[in-house]
Amino acid sequence: MDSEWYPADTEPWEPNVTTLKDFASKWADLMPKGQPIPTPLDPNVPDYRAARGDAKALAKLNAATQVVGVFEGAGYQSKGCYRPAQECRMKVNEVKDFCPVCARAIHRITDFYTGHF
Repeated sequence: MDSEWYPADTEPWEPNVTTLKDFASKWADLMPKGQPIPTPLDPNVPDYRAARGDAKALAKLNAATQVVGVFEGAGYQSKGCYRPAQECRMKVNEVKDFCPVCARAIHRITDFYTGHF
């Protein structure tokens, strides 16, 4: 049973979590045209636990970090909260890249603190 970290009527403050309450303020601008919301999981992306030590499986995992969508399961909730990529360095350490949404958030906060905005 999920605890309600994020009530459905509130948009989370984190840039990589949405309840779809105000999705336009999140990563809607990074979504490919025609991408379904919610975005179904790609069954060709292997489970990260099964991919350890398998170069081809790890390559598929890492490629999945760059597909922006609205994937259910974020913020420690399996339902009602969505993440921007099927896999991301914020979710699993087996991939080498952050998804475009997390990468943008990292750049924005780094620029803010270094005065490069």
